[in-house]
Amino acid sequence: MRNSSFISVSTCLEKPSFK
Repeated sequence: MRNSSFISVSTCLEKPSFK
């Protein structure tokens, strides 16, 4: 499931605070 990778990146960009 490559979607997992896309979601991971999307989340990082969408929530830089989470980093």
